[in-house]
Amino acid sequence: MNKLLERYSNLSTTAVLLIIAALLILIGSKAFGISSDALLSLISAIIGGLIATSSQAWVSAQDRENQLRLAALDKRLQAHQEAYSRWRKLLFNAANQNTIGEIIIESQTWWEENCLYLDPKTRNLFYLAVQRAGQHLAYIASRDVNIIQSNLKFIEEVGEAILAGVSLPSIGENESKLIEVAKVNKK
Repeated sequence: MNKLLERYSNLSTTAVLLIIAALLILIGSKAFGISSDALLSLISAIIGGLIATSSQAWVSAQDRENQLRLAALDKRLQAHQEAYSRWRKLLFNAANQNTIGEIIIESQTWWEENCLYLDPKTRNLFYLAVQRAGQHLAYIASRDVNIIQSNLKFIEEVGEAILAGVSLPSIGENESKLIEVAKVNKK
């Protein structure tokens, strides 16, 4: 059904089908001597039926898609919140050799159990942040400041992707003030 819906719910495809049906009926009516009023009624009924069926199928598909989105909404919000919390642990412990190993294992396990609830960009970036946090001590040991800063910057930027992945509407101007305060406190 979904393949048929995808194929025939397109308006231009439906219009072409209607024209073909009308031409076939017109050719058939000339061959069998059907009156033009009867032919017009038949064509109108067919067009109306096709439009109604196509419209109903499209609305049904949209409804199913919305139901799936809403069913997973709570879990997606929870997964993004948990990803954000784990990201902060990774960020603030990347240089701590006593805690980072445990945090990485915890984050990898969490990712395996929850990655499908994250949006695709966040899913990939979170996984890369876990890997980069695991490599951070080796970068520090190399004493290459550019690599260390680049790696830490990458891990920091993953937080923005997690926030963007939630796609919640803004609460208002107070939210932007809180973000600015958080940025100042971070420095």
